[in-house]
Amino acid sequence: CLSSRPYVSTLANVLEAIQTAAILQLLSLAPAFISDDANSTLAGEAASCFFVAAAISLPVAIVAAVRHTLASRQKPYAYFLSHHKDGAGAFARLLKLELRSTGKVHGEVFLDSDNLTDLDALLDVVAFQVRSLVVLVTERVFLRPWCLAELAVCNQQEIDLTCVYFAGCQKPSDEFIEALP
Repeated sequence: CLSSRPYVSTLANVLEAIQTAAILQLLSLAPAFISDDANSTLAGEAASCFFVAAAISLPVAIVAAVRHTLASRQKPYAYFLSHHKDGAGAFARLLKLELRSTGKVHGEVFLDSDNLTDLDALLDVVAFQVRSLVVLVTERVFLRPWCLAELAVCNQQEIDLTCVYFAGCQKPSDEFIEALP
């Protein structure tokens, strides 16, 4: 069975392609060293054309492979919407729909009611699969244990944080934070 990707690692496949291209390039230059003048001129011109084509396509292939590798390592969720259901559940749903409809968000938008399949894995999702945490700050959001845990993980993992303050809500005071259990 033939495969275009015989190795599991993308890097190994790229290195194999580079090595194969280099060998083909060397083999194409070999006819240039034949003593017959008519054949060597034609072979030299063909080798030169191949060399120019390889010199252009090889860097393009390397850049494409690197971009593919980096894109596959990117976190799948562009945004994680942290909210208190009673205060901002409907707004979170609307925000997710609006973010997705713009076409400018590269990745998914995590909303617990849509994407959460295992509560035990919630904080791992925040830590390892989210690029930006969006906290919808309502009156009681900082009293919810899961919302506080999401914020703590966000801080620990140095994930981008954006707070959307609802009317009458503000950043918690130092006294409020110290009084938390």
